[in-house]
Amino acid sequence: RASHRPCLVPSTTMSTCFATASLATTALSPCTPKDSVRGRGGSRHADGPRSFSGRFSFSASSRKRRPFVTIPPGTCQCSDSWQLPSMRLIRDAGKAPSPKSMLKRLWTNSVDVDDASVGDTSGGDATGSGSGTSKSRKSSGPSPIINHLPPDRVSSHPKLRTVSGHPVRTFGVGGNREVWQPNELPQEAYKRGVNYFFAYSMDDDQIGDYLDGLAELCSDPMTRGKIFVAVGMEDFSNREAVTTHVEKCLSRLRTDYVDAFFLEYVCRGDEDAANETMGWMRGAGGLVVAEGGKRGIDGAVRFLGCSTHDRCVGVNLLRRERGSAVVDVGDRVEVDLVGVVGETTGVGVGSGDGDKTESGNVRTAPLTSFETSSQKYDLRLEFKDSTPCQMDFLMVRYNMAHTKSEWRLFPVARARDVPVIAFTSTRWNTLTKTHPAWQDLPPTVAQCMDFCASHPAVHVVVNSPTTVAQLTTWVDALSVTQKKGMPLTEIEKWNKYGDLVYEEDAAFETLF
Repeated sequence: RASHRPCLVPSTTMSTCFATASLATTALSPCTPKDSVRGRGGSRHADGPRSFSGRFSFSASSRKRRPFVTIPPGTCQCSDSWQLPSMRLIRDAGKAPSPKSMLKRLWTNSVDVDDASVGDTSGGDATGSGSGTSKSRKSSGPSPIINHLPPDRVSSHPKLRTVSGHPVRTFGVGGNREVWQPNELPQEAYKRGVNYFFAYSMDDDQIGDYLDGLAELCSDPMTRGKIFVAVGMEDFSNREAVTTHVEKCLSRLRTDYVDAFFLEYVCRGDEDAANETMGWMRGAGGLVVAEGGKRGIDGAVRFLGCSTHDRCVGVNLLRRERGSAVVDVGDRVEVDLVGVVGETTGVGVGSGDGDKTESGNVRTAPLTSFETSSQKYDLRLEFKDSTPCQMDFLMVRYNMAHTKSEWRLFPVARARDVPVIAFTSTRWNTLTKTHPAWQDLPPTVAQCMDFCASHPAVHVVVNSPTTVAQLTTWVDALSVTQKKGMPLTEIEKWNKYGDLVYEEDAAFETLF
């Protein structure tokens, strides 16, 4: 009976053609099994449209299930490719499938009507004459192995938590305004364990594709609760502009809150303006979620932070107290922070130019003790009766060549309980290009990041890969690192390398 029954086949590629007498069709291409089953060179119908609009529709009389016929393998005149049916279909040939299996076959073997003409046409022209395959066809090769960041390399600070309680991973991804980044970068990073994402701006001309990918992550409520999204802006002196930018961030990323908002690139002389803006955002501005409040309802920003290249600015900001105006810090910023007292070596006082300790390993020194020309004191005692810092986070430049923060800035941050977010860990990629006087191989991106993350004051290290391949490279390398970070001997090795690369007269190098 099947040889005399017309086969109604849509123009999309299907591994099985179903025939039913009561199927009400709209713009379908009828053909008989005899005409429809051809070899690879089978021609199309001369009459009748190749595509159809609308899904299959059944009339009232077609509710009764009719016998179905499985067509042998071949090329239907209404399709463009040849496909061999699975052994299960061959075994079940001639049987009427159950409604469940019928729906499953239609779901897995057919293409939606709207996608019928937009399949993969690689190697062909816009008319579909190439050798492309349907979007729904699954890859026959094995799935690639995806390495993940170590689960124990996370921040221990309670503020660096997602809204669902997940700790922030030590290594994060940021948007790079200097180069193009693909929109799949945030998703691929998330697959590999990254849950800290930083967007330098909301400028689509700079990082538009990166923002598109980050918005896709934020649009899923389940995923949004598992990631930590940080944004920021440079023009923070205009309060109306700050409010407008926060609203733009929420709209662009398709979320009702951001986890951190940074006042970016605070320079000398801008500390008062930054402090006042943060105080306004927490108070009258109503942008920051107060303690006990609900995100997205009582405020759009969970935490505040500042970024700077200037260590003196960083120390000045760390001394600002919440709930107060400008704090008179006197001359402590310029005088007190001179060097670190080394308990292990006993000679840990900083050198005259303020670069590194004589021991070459600042991590052996206590992190909250300082010595001036006249006295020694403990920073924790100084801030014992202080209110919390106005900032929740501090983002600073730190890498193998820029290590002054280890003894000028990080001890104050730890005493004030402010986590440090490190950026430019590769020194604008120059650390990975070696030095003429260096006899060994230069560090990799992963080693540069691990070097920064090994300092106790640093909780997150942000890198801006330009491709998924670059991301995969450093994730694969960091996936086997230890929780305690880089070994001490390797830290000393890269300290020596940083001394070679360091240039006193280069940009950003002369700030104290």
